[in-house]
Amino acid sequence: PTPEIRVSADTVICDGEIATIQVRNPNDPIRGTWTYNLVVNADAAIEGERLSENGLTLTSISETLTNNDNLAHKVEYHFTPWIHPDDLGADCGGGQDTTVTIWVNPTPRIEVTATDTVVCNDENVDFDVKNPNSSVQGEWKYNLVVDYGAYVSGLNIGNEYTGGDVLLTDHLVNHDTAAHQVSYHFTPRITPGDMGLDCGSGIDTTIWIWVNPTPEIRVTASDTVICNVDDVDFNIRNPNIPIQGDWKYMLEVIYGTHITGDDIGGEYDGTDVLLTDHLVNSDTIYHYVDYHFTPRITPIDGGVDCGEGIDTTIRI
Repeated sequence: PTPEIRVSADTVICDGEIATIQVRNPNDPIRGTWTYNLVVNADAAIEGERLSENGLTLTSISETLTNNDNLAHKVEYHFTPWIHPDDLGADCGGGQDTTVTIWVNPTPRIEVTATDTVVCNDENVDFDVKNPNSSVQGEWKYNLVVDYGAYVSGLNIGNEYTGGDVLLTDHLVNHDTAAHQVSYHFTPRITPGDMGLDCGSGIDTTIWIWVNPTPEIRVTASDTVICNVDDVDFNIRNPNIPIQGDWKYMLEVIYGTHITGDDIGGEYDGTDVLLTDHLVNSDTIYHYVDYHFTPRITPIDGGVDCGEGIDTTIRI
């Protein structure tokens, strides 16, 4: 008969998987020997393909194919059947040849950047998600697992996403007085177009976001009622330990019309834990002085200060 060949294979595989091609001889019985020639053409990014060969009788061909690129690439297998008559006459060629193309998807990859890795309490963090596997045989997806820990809450954005989800936003609230981390673990995968098993084992990415607390301050005065020409001492304590950045505070002093002091109003850092003011009342009745302490945190990455702290006013 006219030489024919039947070939079947999974035409979309994952990077590093075994490609298996089943070969069947439909010319049975014949007078002679049935063989086929195989010509293999692989894209440059593919490794592991076999060499072209003539006179094969294999019923199964298996090889591990590796894709060294971020995009899908293919290997073409061209089968040409022959019959070699048993009377040693001329070979029967001109058969019905077949080409099988096997696509090798790349290792799933993902690229993620965050707008900031140190944020203030009650702020948003944005994630820009990019798919470096822009041309695949199937659909690129990613899974996001978020670990907020014990002290931070968010929008629970952990979920399954597709390639169209390129911008994610979370709103983070720190319920403690110290800084805490939130981890965002992105795992990419590719679902093949032939409905085969997903290509997992991708190169995942974890981004850590520090959430500073609301700035707070603790202040105690040596006395809240003093005599004229006396000192008043203030003991300052920073409850925001540890944080990602520098804790500072601003002191505003309102002496009024009849009181003078050392003009200690100004900006201080965490090492300024004891302040003293010397107060003089130039009137014949009592007057008060207000000391207004406002804390803030300057993030370690040089971002905008975390204000909106819990301030304290002490009246002497």
